Amino acid sequence: MANPAEQTAKSLVVVTPSSGGLQYGRRLELPGRTSFDATWPVLVSGQKPQGLVDFRYLSFPGGVDDGIIRTRKDESELPSFSVLASEGPMGLAGYIPDNRDGAPVNDNLLGFTQAARYNKLTVAGLTSFLARDVSHHSECLEPLDALTIGDPRLANHPMACDAIRLWLQRGGRMFLPLDVVGEEVVRVLLGDSFPMTLVGETSATKVELVLNPDYSKAQYPVRTVTRTFPEPVRWLRIQPGAGEVIWTVDGWPVALRIPVGRGFVILTTIESAVFIESRGEAPNGAPPYTTIASCRRMLDTLFDFRPQPLIRQETAAAHAASQVGYQIPGRLTALLLLSIFPIALGLVGVAVLRRSAGEKLIWVVPALAAVSAVPALLAGISIRSVAPNTVLETRVMMAGTGARDVVSDGYTSVYVPSSLDLPISSDTGTILDAQAEAANQDYRRLVWEGAARSHWEHLNQPSGLKTYGLRAVRWSDQQYRIVGTFDEQGFVASLQAPGFEAAEDFLVAGLTPDRMRLAVVDGLLRATPQDILDPGQFWSTTLTTEEQRQRTGLMESVFDNKDRTEPFPAEQMVLCWEGSDQTLTDFQSENLRRSQNTLMMQPIRWKPPAAGAPITILSPFMSMRSIETQSGGFGGVYNNPRRQWVAMESASDTLIEYLLPEVCRPFRLDSAEMVLSIRAGSRKVRLLSGTPDNLQLITELDSPLGRLTIPIPAE
Repeated sequence: MANPAEQTAKSLVVVTPSSGGLQYGRRLELPGRTSFDATWPVLVSGQKPQGLVDFRYLSFPGGVDDGIIRTRKDESELPSFSVLASEGPMGLAGYIPDNRDGAPVNDNLLGFTQAARYNKLTVAGLTSFLARDVSHHSECLEPLDALTIGDPRLANHPMACDAIRLWLQRGGRMFLPLDVVGEEVVRVLLGDSFPMTLVGETSATKVELVLNPDYSKAQYPVRTVTRTFPEPVRWLRIQPGAGEVIWTVDGWPVALRIPVGRGFVILTTIESAVFIESRGEAPNGAPPYTTIASCRRMLDTLFDFRPQPLIRQETAAAHAASQVGYQIPGRLTALLLLSIFPIALGLVGVAVLRRSAGEKLIWVVPALAAVSAVPALLAGISIRSVAPNTVLETRVMMAGTGARDVVSDGYTSVYVPSSLDLPISSDTGTILDAQAEAANQDYRRLVWEGAARSHWEHLNQPSGLKTYGLRAVRWSDQQYRIVGTFDEQGFVASLQAPGFEAAEDFLVAGLTPDRMRLAVVDGLLRATPQDILDPGQFWSTTLTTEEQRQRTGLMESVFDNKDRTEPFPAEQMVLCWEGSDQTLTDFQSENLRRSQNTLMMQPIRWKPPAAGAPITILSPFMSMRSIETQSGGFGGVYNNPRRQWVAMESASDTLIEYLLPEVCRPFRLDSAEMVLSIRAGSRKVRLLSGTPDNLQLITELDSPLGRLTIPIPAE
């Protein structure tokens, strides 16, 4: 982009991909006699291009679309560029290499990434780019599902670090080798999400990898892997403060799985060579390496589908409709309205013919048509006359511990009584994500005028309610942090998160189906055993408010793990609602009604309870799973992937394993109790407890029914 004049002038560049009428522009103000290279990411939603895709762009030197198509000198066609879009449902796998002068290629790091991706997806390709090419726009990394970091100087590129952190919060998967990038890069990218202490480093020519003993033996039959190398292998000894340990060497963790927002990080402290071995005779397109046995946990974490939004768009649209008072007729309603006339005509026709008065049909049919149209007319009036222009935002904000910049994505629902070009803009970096529409080729243009300032042009919406995606980031000078522990009454936590002080309906969710309400007492969050909610409940009050009733559908969508490969949540978390009449998007309109509902989530960071003091551990803070019984089978009472109790089950043995929080260990058990909701008429139910190979009978129930509290002896 150039300005040959003496005075400052604006310039507009518009990218026009084959995107169902969507266009993307950048308007810049250029000083006189200067030229400028403009680079910005474009995320085209609702498109699945394959193969070669052409992008054309238009240039308007005055900064305003004057309708004149300009070409370069001596060229007759519009300037354009082409990209090659990969096929398949998975995104790309990225790699940021070490770009220092003379830095060797890390064959082991590349070898592991390629081998892991091939073993999971039968595709080994990587997209390599430099950290300096990544801007602070998180859209830069949206084509990626996985990212491997190999640059020890990444911390020198703050915009790239910002983009990676936001991409992780949105569900990205990252491979982070501590032995390659160093402690500084890990702390910059993960912050308080992964507190750790670096103890030292060592090396050896022979290492024995030991798998996490909590992993199922049926799924991971190989529990140890011994590797021998001609040259010593280096690894770092760390004391982690969070994360799930996958592999250890000599008792020190060398591979960990760390949740960050909705994304995950595989962090290793040992050379990547220990996780790969020669493939031997490799098939066509396969890398020369393959991963070692029992590496499935690492592969599934790194190369899985990006998670879908916690709140589905149709759920957000229904929630907005209930708030506006606008309701789109369902199929049943439409069918009933359409069937009134033919049914009435048939009945009246039969009656007229029986009386041999067929000539009356001349005036009966028009009258009948007019009468039959009245219900549809009334339904249409009730739909369209309920509200003025309305903007409703529904967002989910999941903050990592210690984070200041938090993704707050969601949906914007816009209701207009009549067709309107939506006057929507933002100066906070928020993007209203319009979808490409094959039937609508009228151009709709998103124009960026600064790092965080943008607006839509010609975004026409017909009358009615329409829901758009929303991509937003909440910036704060304070860190988001909730530090929890246990006391004799139950759970207590300090609240250090901006925005949470004005929130309501606090809730705890963990790795079990149990959820628990929290009370705010003297600035602290507290809960006792009486605060545990009944299954399927989100509110503790007997009479729910209208707002709580409307939010129930949103909460059900958040906790519905039916179609997820990774159940939610991945760790214990505090949830609450923030509501206000402020929105992230500016909508210039008189008599405008606006509101926003934000579901805020914050992982809990644990503080060890006071030594020697009695504590009460509540069920939402345990983890549970159905495991193999002594007879070698699995009961069907509990569904592990969905974290859901099965409503009905035939007679069987089910073994449920509970794991207590590590922050409470070691401890001496004084007492325990189990609350059982069951309906098993004409059956005998035996409850046992202990270790899997030493179960002791607690009680035997005859035709149990209802909610039972059963004490469990300490021994």
